[in-house]
Amino acid sequence: MTRAGWGVLFVLLVVASPVAEEIAAWWGWQHPSPQGNALHGVVLLDEGGAVAVGQNGTIVRRRPGSDQWQVVRSPVTTPLLGLAAHGARLWAVGVRGVILHSRDRGSTWRRQTSGTDQALHAIWWQGERHGWIVGAEGTLLETRDGGERWRRRSVGTTTALHAVAFAGALDGIIVGAGGTALLTRDGGETWTSSPLPSSAGAAADLFAVAALPGGRCWAAGRGGQLWQRLEDGTSWQRLSLPSERSLQALAFVDSRRGWVAGERGTLFRTIDGGQTWQTVETGVSFTFHALDLLGADQLLLAGEKGVLLATQDAAGNTAGNRGPTWLNQAPGTRAALQSVFAIDSNHAWAVGLDGAILATSDGGRH
Repeated sequence: MTRAGWGVLFVLLVVASPVAEEIAAWWGWQHPSPQGNALHGVVLLDEGGAVAVGQNGTIVRRRPGSDQWQVVRSPVTTPLLGLAAHGARLWAVGVRGVILHSRDRGSTWRRQTSGTDQALHAIWWQGERHGWIVGAEGTLLETRDGGERWRRRSVGTTTALHAVAFAGALDGIIVGAGGTALLTRDGGETWTSSPLPSSAGAAADLFAVAALPGGRCWAAGRGGQLWQRLEDGTSWQRLSLPSERSLQALAFVDSRRGWVAGERGTLFRTIDGGQTWQTVETGVSFTFHALDLLGADQLLLAGEKGVLLATQDAAGNTAGNRGPTWLNQAPGTRAALQSVFAIDSNHAWAVGLDGAILATSDGGRH
């Protein structure tokens, strides 16, 4: 997936959309020249800095108050796929069981022992000292000492695990290939296999997950499959969508409002806790890889061909089927954007192939 080199850096690409607002708005180009490796994850730090990781062990860092990105010395040359931060500490995970740890906001990194050579796909940090990592061949790693030591947990599966999420300290969910789903109600002390019903043709891979306190959770994946786990924990309910396009990103604002996005500009929303989902017109035909919420009424989408969509009225017109008004579609790059991270209602970063990094400081207006 590595793509070396850059073309013209300051090119503004506006993707026309029948629902886009006619405003002069764009995202500022923040490419960390001369780094051109694909970036797979980004986090914003609490004091205003940012860190991104990606192909060939790439780590780049932006200091608070600076517009410049610096390439940071990395202990590995293998791809880094996931990233998490807690205060001044960060962890990056990747291929061949790599776990990297920084204690100084990403300035320096050291490798930690994972006890596995499997690819590690995602990491979730929980409170001060508790973290989880999921990966290939049913790999689940846990730390309870702030990431100093990681131990492997046996969860009774050898399928690839793709995503993990917690709602509060107790309720967590992991999803993966072949409809695999694992649930915990006790903070990860025990994990229970809760696979999707095979009789419903649910063998598709699951890529995204969202969880709310009380045990409610949703999982989305290949073939337009969207599933809801009810609070009683007894069963999965498949939710009806007017499309079979694969879904790759999922998020809930609260117990009633949620979003799911995927292939060819697919976007659905719910305002009734996931019982019904409405199609939202985005005006684009490119796949969305990531979404994040910049607040209760703001949505940010990122995907292929550098597509970035932002809105300040994510609730839309709840009296009818009309969706939100999209503020802009002007990314400044054609590189596929793989990850997006918002720290508040104004500040967000998107990263992707060719080392692309884009930033907004006003909720996506510029």
